[in-house]
Amino acid sequence: MHASTHGAIGIAIITASYIITKSEKKTFIIGGILAFASHYILDFIGESPYKTMQEMLFIEVAVYLWSLVLMFILGLKYLKFSVFGFFMANLMDYIDKKMYFSIFLPKEYPFTYYFHSKNQVLFPISYQKTIIAAIVSVILIGACFLILKNSKMRLES
Repeated sequence: MHASTHGAIGIAIITASYIITKSEKKTFIIGGILAFASHYILDFIGESPYKTMQEMLFIEVAVYLWSLVLMFILGLKYLKFSVFGFFMANLMDYIDKKMYFSIFLPKEYPFTYYFHSKNQVLFPISYQKTIIAAIVSVILIGACFLILKNSKMRLES
């Protein structure tokens, strides 16, 4: 899947970890490990490529900025959760795709297979479903924001 979908799942895992543990330390440890592991599982679903580089950049950057803005509204702790969840859920790609340089400069930065295999995709999806996954990612991040906002209000009361 694309980074936005991995990131949204990572944020959801971090959110669930914090709601369950109510501990920042446990959230970073447990949530971080689970977000990292989620990448491997989610990669069994094979997304279709975006039609253009501009479309890819627009969607991927927009989803990430959406998460940053929403969590910034809640406060620095939640912004850290968002950045960390997004990062951990995409860490396998950051390593294998050389911080995504292998996408833009494949000859200089060849793709590696430390965490991926060439035949990992079990469920390929269409372009339309790939776009739907990006939209669902936006909705999931919004749901996490609402859950954390509600949890924050209960903790402050």
